[in-house]
This record gives sequence, C-alpha cells and structure tokens, in this order.
Amino acid sequence: IRELFKSAFHATKDEEYMLHVPASREAILSFGHGTGPGPDPLALQWDMATTHKSEWNQKVIDLLCSQYATLQESNRWAERSLESIRDDIRLKFSQCCKCWRKAQPLSLSDGTRETMQQVGDRLVDQTNERLWLARVLTRRATVSYLVSF
Repeated sequence: IRELFKSAFHATKDEEYMLHVPASREAILSFGHGTGPGPDPLALQWDMATTHKSEWNQKVIDLLCSQYATLQESNRWAERSLESIRDDIRLKFSQCCKCWRKAQPLSLSDGTRETMQQVGDRLVDQTNERLWLARVLTRRATVSYLVSF
C-alpha cells in the first residue's frame, strides 16, 4: 500500500500529507450531484474534510484498488482479496487524514486563524513534547531494569 500511495500521491511519509491539497469543494459537490467527472485518476486528491465513506473518497479508493491490481501484476506481489486491499487503503487514508488535520490552522482566542508560522511552531512543539516523553519513559524503563539487578 505504501508503494501505491507513493505513486498516486507522490508522498513517502504520512507527515508529507500535511501539505496535501484536497479536492475542491466545487468538484466534490458537482460529482455528488452527477454533473462533474469525479476524481482524476492521474492526479488523485482526497476529500480530507470527510471520512473514507464519502462518495468522492469511495471513488478514489476504487481507483486506488485498480492501480493496486496493476502494480500487483507487474511486481508479482502475492494475491490479496479486494476487501483486504480496501481495508489497508482506508487505514492509510485515516493516517494521512490525521496528519493533514493536525497541520490545519486553528482558531485563536481572538477569533483569528493561526498563521503558517504559528502552525509550524505548534507542530514542532508537539513533536518535541512527544520526543521528550519518549526519552523520559525510556529512561524510567532502563533505570527500573538496572535497579532490579
């Protein structure tokens, strides 16, 4: 699935989806009303504002399943059921969506939205806090292990 997302969205890490440009509202609405063409197979975009169950995202998942079948054949990957592939695509979409949502500007107490600089600072702070916690927990586990001897 990683290879599939890499070829379809040109991103190798989930964090790279922070910069994903979602499908336009107009394109999604026109597709929903049957007047628009839907997702472009050559330039796939998710509807990040909804879940994998939206009509648009279901079409993207269908297109990704077709692309996976092609990759599976050309790379001689092991056979997998369509439902297994769909489940993995949904899971990966959820992970990417989570990263994208984290990177969206939040509303501030004064009613304005965060600037891109503030978003970047917030993300760096969150990463630093997560790394600090990992170091603390690792140190506690190591010290506890050493004390038990």
